[in-house]
Amino acid sequence: MEPRRRPIDVFSGFLRFENDRCCGWRREAALVRNMRQQLTAVPADEADNLRFWVMFWYEGWHAASRPLAERHLWAYLQEPCYWAAYRFVSGYTGSGYGLEECFQMAAFLTPRVLRGFDPHQGNYLERYAARVYSSGIRETLRERHEVNICTDWALLRATSRTRLNDALRLQGLAERTIAQYTLAYTCFGLVYVPRRSGASRQLQRPNAEEWAQILQLFNDQAIGHGIDKLPDATTLEQWLLTCARAIRAYLNPPSTSINDPGGSDEEPLAFLSSGADAPLEQLIAEYEEQERHERLQQIQQVLHGALARLDGRQHDILQLYYGEGKNQQQIARAFNIDQSTISRRLQQARTHLLQALGKWSATAHRSLDLDLLKSMSEAIDDWLRQHFRP
Repeated sequence: MEPRRRPIDVFSGFLRFENDRCCGWRREAALVRNMRQQLTAVPADEADNLRFWVMFWYEGWHAASRPLAERHLWAYLQEPCYWAAYRFVSGYTGSGYGLEECFQMAAFLTPRVLRGFDPHQGNYLERYAARVYSSGIRETLRERHEVNICTDWALLRATSRTRLNDALRLQGLAERTIAQYTLAYTCFGLVYVPRRSGASRQLQRPNAEEWAQILQLFNDQAIGHGIDKLPDATTLEQWLLTCARAIRAYLNPPSTSINDPGGSDEEPLAFLSSGADAPLEQLIAEYEEQERHERLQQIQQVLHGALARLDGRQHDILQLYYGEGKNQQQIARAFNIDQSTISRRLQQARTHLLQALGKWSATAHRSLDLDLLKSMSEAIDDWLRQHFRP
């Protein structure tokens, strides 16, 4: 890929697709004008600094203080979005999904990227986004499969409030309307619980008694949510069906809905190229190696931090066991305590490190399930030996 180099291109350009192939870049006119205006107001030594502009627009988005900030960040994240889609399509050739469709799946996750990104953890936005996009494509495909076999009522039961709000906002609904629909969804979930296990995907419409309970609960809570116009049962049902349609649309986005600038475009930018100067395979390998190296560094930081939180006695036991090669009986005699206590302290230390990795995996969108964490116990032992080695 011919990289975008100038900030005005990086924060204004969007990828274009044709016949499921990326055919180049187009700049969005409103973003170009906005970038030109901002370039005149920043110090000259920051004008070409991409990191400066990432934080400039991220802080503007976070504080809701700079118009078009979110759109500028969407333009910036086009490359990691593309690579995540490319890797998935290349690795799962039988999935039935094309490059453009997977790219759009990832692009719809950009609001999640911006909400979850924490610059204080030392992350780069594009690297964090790459992880979210890669896992999000697989997650979206699983959800699509569920969506295709679920009834509207089952879909509402399986959807989170956050996902619902994202879906409704993409429909362009006013915040007041979203508040009404969200309260209806909440009341539905509290009242309507499946009676038979294993039938959740084919959940049927609530009966008259259940509708009355849902409506009563809604009316009881409406005033507290600033809702002054109370619906009847028919209206409430229509609101919930609108929610279900919004969720289905959110999980099956049209291919042109995210990346089309929707205005007059300026000149096309550099096209994707697989020439000798920048072979696609080499770029992908470099990108994946960079991501792997960053992940290893993060794991090292997590383990060092977890180790520092252990008490002095536990640290001394680890030093003797892993650093000096003492067995549990020798360590017990040195501290004049039972061998069982030494064994328990060693296991507690390993568990502490594994739990730290588990917490990191959740916040970093790296899914390490319990079985995988248990299988990492030997790796933890090897790391401790290297850490305490004289």
